[in-house]
Amino acid sequence: MYKISIAGLELSITDPEERLRMGGPFTGIVTVNNVTILGDCVLENFVYKEDDKLLFFIKYHKVGNYQYFTINFYNLNNLRVYEFDREFEIIHIKQFITPVELEIFYAFHDQLPHLRSIFNLDSETFIEV
Repeated sequence: MYKISIAGLELSITDPEERLRMGGPFTGIVTVNNVTILGDCVLENFVYKEDDKLLFFIKYHKVGNYQYFTINFYNLNNLRVYEFDREFEIIHIKQFITPVELEIFYAFHDQLPHLRSIFNLDSETFIEV
């Protein structure tokens, strides 16, 4: 079991598994404050929006040979998980730069500035999962 703490939240990740066979990313089942929220979450890529009590993370999906990632969030107010509609071949979430703008990178890290972009929450559609 892998444990991390973000702004007072205790996250536990179990059943880590390598994806894409290139040294990562690794995914697992995420538990927040002893509540299991979702499986296939990318490890070490969480952003907590403390004022709204929203934990953002990346989820891995595989349908047949098609693989993709989505940006998801867990609402600690209602204990529900939501998923944005947009699919990514590769993605890393970094931080909120405004209340509705999440800095993202089209990579599994934030080391390449030319792969930086902004994910505007108000311009995206999401569903409860």
